[in-house]
Amino acid sequence: MASYIGSAPPDRDPTVGINAVDGTHIDVSGNAQGDLMYYNGTDWALLTAASSSSGEAVLSGGVGANPSWGSAGDFKNGGDAGGAVRTLGNTDAFALGLETNNIDRLNIASDGFANHTLGMVGNAANIATDVTTADNTNASSAGPMTIDTGVTVELGTNSTWTIV
Repeated sequence: MASYIGSAPPDRDPTVGINAVDGTHIDVSGNAQGDLMYYNGTDWALLTAASSSSGEAVLSGGVGANPSWGSAGDFKNGGDAGGAVRTLGNTDAFALGLETNNIDRLNIASDGFANHTLGMVGNAANIATDVTTADNTNASSAGPMTIDTGVTVELGTNSTWTIV
């Protein structure tokens, strides 16, 4: 049984029934479109839309922490500065596919074999910026190839570049 300390008008029941309170009865000031209400462990609080940037998601801090705005993953649409090397992939024995127009265009199998599902891969016929390959790398291009004046293509130690 619920307990109540205080007074209520004689025509009002001071107890709150199940599903008897909706969001219109909780007073959180400063409401604006896109704001989210959450319980911070003590009281109801706002996660304001004004404190976010376009494209951010609501992130859970886990049990005992408040939600916040942030990137929903390591990669975001349009790119971003990650500040470190990041890995995109699977940690299990499943392939990784890259999709455009709802079609898996590039698939990297669990054994690392890359398959371009159109059956052909293209490359630019002109190299306009300096290129340096890593050591012990085999590179290939479909030719003919043109290298702009002043541009350097440098192959790493024990590396080859084959133009077919």
